[in-house]
Amino acid sequence: MTTQRDNKGRLIKGSSLNPKGRPKKTSKSLPLSLTKSAIKQLESALNNGEEWAIKEVLKRSIPTLKPIDNSELESLKTDLARLELISLQNSIRILESIGDEYE
Repeated sequence: MTTQRDNKGRLIKGSSLNPKGRPKKTSKSLPLSLTKSAIKQLESALNNGEEWAIKEVLKRSIPTLKPIDNSELESLKTDLARLELISLQNSIRILESIGDEYE
């Protein structure tokens, strides 16, 4: 099927550049029996205190922290100071408007 376009080269409503649609996803999961076996072996290794098993579990359950270099830290400090200044200015405006009401 050819793609239908108008005289300006735009797609006509209802036509598609991909008439067959998105390809079906292939399953990348392991068979359930193999997965259960792997979990049992991992549990056994954890119970025996095997270092590789502990590292694997921690690697997948605790996010890795990335270091912040000095340039990022200075930028964060500047942003924080800017936000504090804006907050202070807003507080002063509010207090001034309240003071004007009582004068």
